[in-house]
Formats: sequence, structure tokens, C-alpha cells
Amino acid sequence: MLPQLLSGFSEGRVAVDRLSTLFEAEELDHVIRINTSSRYGIEAKASFQHEEASPDKAGANADPDAASNAPFSLKHIDLQISRGSLVCVVGSVGTGKTALLSGLLNEMKRTEGEVVFGGSVSYVPQHAWVQSGSVRDNITFSSASGDVDLNRVEEVIGACALRRDVNMWPQGVLTEIVERGITLSGGQRQRICIARAAYSQAPVVLLDDPLSAVDAHVGNHLLHNCILNGPLSHRTRVLVTHHLDMLHHADVILVMGKDEKGDGHIIQQGTYKQLMSATGAFQTLISQFGSTHDSSSSGESEGKDADGIAELIPKDDTEGEETDPTNKAEVKKLVIDEDMAQGTISWTSYRQYAQAIKSWALPPMVVSFLLLAQAATVFNSLFLGFWSEDKYPNLRQGEYMAIYGVLGGLMAAFSVRDIQP
Repeated sequence: MLPQLLSGFSEGRVAVDRLSTLFEAEELDHVIRINTSSRYGIEAKASFQHEEASPDKAGANADPDAASNAPFSLKHIDLQISRGSLVCVVGSVGTGKTALLSGLLNEMKRTEGEVVFGGSVSYVPQHAWVQSGSVRDNITFSSASGDVDLNRVEEVIGACALRRDVNMWPQGVLTEIVERGITLSGGQRQRICIARAAYSQAPVVLLDDPLSAVDAHVGNHLLHNCILNGPLSHRTRVLVTHHLDMLHHADVILVMGKDEKGDGHIIQQGTYKQLMSATGAFQTLISQFGSTHDSSSSGESEGKDADGIAELIPKDDTEGEETDPTNKAEVKKLVIDEDMAQGTISWTSYRQYAQAIKSWALPPMVVSFLLLAQAATVFNSLFLGFWSEDKYPNLRQGEYMAIYGVLGGLMAAFSVRDIQP
């Protein structure tokens, strides 16, 4: 029993620590407010703060009283974004562009004010997320098959430059992908996320630099066929981007910056012409990086990703003829079935298991402890019988208890083998 108790105690302690972290976390007092009758797509007058400082600030030797070690904050965010407008968010690295979207979505602690959306919200993260299932399930977010609008699926596939990929996949939009989409390139995962937002009917869409995961050609297709025109064209769009060459398409540009305390602010906002005519951070940003930004230098090209996956969308042909996935000669999946052996375990498996043992003294020791543990268990049961029958009248009750305790201790000591670290 002792090994099971110790093992259960160690596992229970881990579970209690996790539950304590959850229960001790600060409650989110503010929920996302939606006012469908509002004249604005997004209206915000608030300040936000991260729960904890970033690891580079909160090191082991960090001064807890230093202002630079405080959690990152966004101060005095004042936004009134008209319905159907395109707002681009720019700024240097670490100025709070992603944090702005997190604050609007209530993923950062709101220290003051409120945020009101004009409708439901779709969010495209910077790091694409996909779930295990078919491509269509990821686009429609696992809607019931009877609720899927197939025409709309086809529309967003074309708008998000996925047509050629779908035609190449074994079962088209019904092709299965594994958890986290490791069988897809980074650009394919990101385009599926954009397609998910495009398929949804949410009137507000927040996009956290999704074009950085695709090359210039595909990014241009997404911009002109999905964001500026197509499924997202009439929605309220907030686009975080490092591509300065697309800013002239924006209705409003937000320029993020930091103050002397390291807090993020919106330091400039206005149209492209207004910001270009005013001296400030936006002009500095344009002069540093150039008015014509090379998209391929700031984003990951799909043709050169870490997995060596070749570019699937040629430069001269983003769209392709759709093929019926049911007419494939051979039905395959991107999910590779696990190889499983049947029958008895081969001696090779035993040999490999034995070779994995670093010390040859360990097996005899384990066998010895098993035998001793079994012997202690047997003697413990026998002695309990002797005690109940008072087979040794010369022994007093205290001596019986001492001997039984020693045998129990030996049984416990020899049986401690199931404890997991």
C-alpha cells in the first residue's frame, strides 16, 4: 500500500498546485460588451496591463521596485473605429501592437475604462492555430455538416489562396490534418486561420500580422481578394502589420509607441496622408524602413520554410481548376496511421529493453527486491496468524507489535518501486 500512497500523494500534490494556481488567479471582472446598435465597430476608452512581467524583465536578480520590471501596460487607449473601416496598427517591435488586440479581447487585465464592440468578433492570431480534423472543419470551426454553407466555403478558399492547395490534397477540403497542423506549412496554417475568420459572419475581425507567414505574392492576393475585397471587405478590420507598403489602403492608421516608463501608447493616429504630412513617429518609421517594404524580408516565405516544403502556389497561378475530391483514384490522409505489431512480443524487443538499462547490476537488484518484498508479505501474513493464535506464549503483546511492525516496514521498504518522479 505504501508505494501506491506515496505515488498518489505526489500526483495529488501536482494536481493541487495546478488547482491553486487557477483558484488564486484574479477574476476577470470585465466581459466583452457587444452593442449591435452602436454607430462604431469598436469603441474603446481603457487602459490594460499584463498579469506578470515578461521573463526578460522578471529575472532572478530583478529589482521588484524598479519601474522597468513592472508588467507591460497600455495606457489611455482611446479608439472610435467606424463600422466597415480598415485600421492598420504599426510601430516598432515591443510597442504593444499585439497587446492592443489582446486588451480589446479582454486577454489583458483592464485597469480602467471599457471596450464596446458593434458585433461579434473573429480573431486571427499571429501564430496560427488549427485543430485535429478536416480542413473544412477547421475553416467552418466544426460546424455540423448540415449547417455548412458549401458555397461560402468555396468562396473563402479562393479568397484565401487555398484553391491550389485544396486541389493537391488527397481529399480536398475533407483531407484530415493532425493536431497543431504539423503536416502543413506555416503559410497554409495561417491561410486556414484567415479562411476561418472569412467564413464566419462576425462583423468585427482582428488580424494579428497574419501576412508575415506568407510570401509577397500570396500576401498580395490575401490583401486584395480577402481583406480589401471579398469576404472581409465590408467588415470592421483591425490589422496589425509590418508591411508599410499596404498602409495607403487603410482608412485609419494607429502608430504605437512607448513612453519613458516603458508603457505602450497610441502616439499617432489618422489617415495615411495626414500622418505623412505631420512630423512624428510615422514619418520616422517610413524613413527607416522605406515606403516600399519588402514583404519577403519580414515574413517567412512558404517556399523556404523549416520543413523544406516547396511553395504550392506558383507566382503566375494562384487560382486553379477545382477538382472533385471524391474522384481521387486513391484516398489518403495527412494523418499517418500508427504502425502496430500483432502477436507475441519478439525477443528483439526484450533485447532492446535490456540494452536500455545502463547498469547490469540493476536487474539482479530489482529481482532481489521483488523476492524480498514477496517474502516480507508472506511472513507478515504468517506472523499475523501466529499472533492471533498466540502461538508463542512467551512473547508479550508489545513484542508481537514490534515484530509485526518490523516485518511491515521491511515489506514497505522492499516494495517501494512504483513511485514516479
